[in-house]
Amino acid sequence: RPVRSLANGLATKLAWDFPWLLPDSLQASTAAEVYADLFLGWERERDSPWAACLNLMDAHIPYEPAPEFDRWGGPEARAIQDDLADLEWVFLGGQEPWWKRRALEGLYDGAIAQIDAQIRRIVGALDDRSVLDDTLVVVPSDHGEGFGEPDEIRDVRVAEHGVSIHEVVTHVPLLVKYPGQTEGATVDEPATLTRFPDAAMAAANGEGRPGEFVPDGPVRVTAVGLNDALKGRAANHVDDLEPFTATARAVVEKRDGTVRKDITWRNRTRRVEIRDAGTSYRAEAPADAVRSRVESAFADVADAGVRTSGAGVEGASDATRKRLEDLGYVRKRG
Repeated sequence: RPVRSLANGLATKLAWDFPWLLPDSLQASTAAEVYADLFLGWERERDSPWAACLNLMDAHIPYEPAPEFDRWGGPEARAIQDDLADLEWVFLGGQEPWWKRRALEGLYDGAIAQIDAQIRRIVGALDDRSVLDDTLVVVPSDHGEGFGEPDEIRDVRVAEHGVSIHEVVTHVPLLVKYPGQTEGATVDEPATLTRFPDAAMAAANGEGRPGEFVPDGPVRVTAVGLNDALKGRAANHVDDLEPFTATARAVVEKRDGTVRKDITWRNRTRRVEIRDAGTSYRAEAPADAVRSRVESAFADVADAGVRTSGAGVEGASDATRKRLEDLGYVRKRG
């Protein structure tokens, strides 16, 4: 693997500092294999306790799994993706039919399989090096992806992840292996990554246990509306931005064996009951009860005051702006 690792390292350097030198097929995001190479090389040199975070972006747009993982997409799906001017707003604006968005799901699944393979490789290497048993391993996801599902409360469909708190976006995997853990367990309570500091501290103190990511109260979910930069991108395709503005909030909790999600957005309320990651449905609930539950759960949430103003996209370097354009966060110039 040395030659391949060297090539991966060179591609990463070019992608970050000189993205215009790479062909279009290599300009989106760095493959998980590259970060796995870098991490495993770094870990091999450690002789004291360490912590590491790997952000694997293969499942971000555009979906470009390597041929060995492209089991469900194929050339036709790739051709559809390559021909699209945008992977979200052209569908929400009606410029492209929704079947094309759905056709990309196989590529997305292949990208996830590509990430899975590298996670397996990393965990296997840690095991071979006899450090896995002493390591807290957390495999989370920041969000899922929508491929045309009807939104749970807004009168739109879900494309990508954007401003939605639909189950396809928020009901994502969380795998945890605690130091010394030998038996597997499944936790069916709603969990939250806000518990990560406590879970890490518990593991460091030898007290980690399944369910550490389950909060004492309900899980709170928020999806803010479009910011000014994203409004500019959306306005290229959508005339009415009202469905994509204002904050949606949800409270998720398991009661009497049923997971319920109460949602508010503008003057609307909705209750969704969740059977599993692939099955959820609307349920009847008094609007006042839903709104009261959500408002009560968010009553103690306050701005932490950590946000600062920067120079904005216009102040970014050409390399940074190119990466943001490739990832779909800002409009391409020209």
